[in-house]
Amino acid sequence: MKLLTEQEFNQIKQTKNFATYRTAIQKEVTSMSLAMIADAIQKVMAGKLPTDWLAVDDRAKELMYARHYGRYIAYMYTKYSGADITRYFGGRDHTVIYNSLKVIRAIGKTPIDDPRRVEIGAILDLLNQKIK
Repeated sequence: MKLLTEQEFNQIKQTKNFATYRTAIQKEVTSMSLAMIADAIQKVMAGKLPTDWLAVDDRAKELMYARHYGRYIAYMYTKYSGADITRYFGGRDHTVIYNSLKVIRAIGKTPIDDPRRVEIGAILDLLNQKIK
C-alpha cells in the first residue's frame, strides 16, 4: 500500500467528491501504530537520538525534529486523535500538532537535498515498506 502524499490528499479534498475523499481516507487508515512510527524515526535518526528519546523531556534540536516528524506522520496517516498523538510524542497538549504541521510543511518547501527533508522522506519510505 502506498501512502498518499499531502498534495494527493489535498487534490482529493479539493475535488469535493466526498465518496472519493472518504475512500482515500479509509485506505490510508492502516494498522500503523504510534510505536511503529516512533520505531521508524529511531532507525532513520539512529546516531542522533538517545534510545529513550520519547521519555526525555529535552528541547534539543534533534529531539524536537523527531517529535515533529512523529506528530506530522501520525496526524496525516493515522486515525489517532491529536491528544493521543501529542501525549505519545512528547507529552504536550494537543495544540502542538499545529506547530508540527507548520514546521514540516516549511521543510517541504526547502530544496530537495535539505537534510530534514531527506530524513522525513526516509521515515515515510521505511513506513511504506512496513505496511506493504
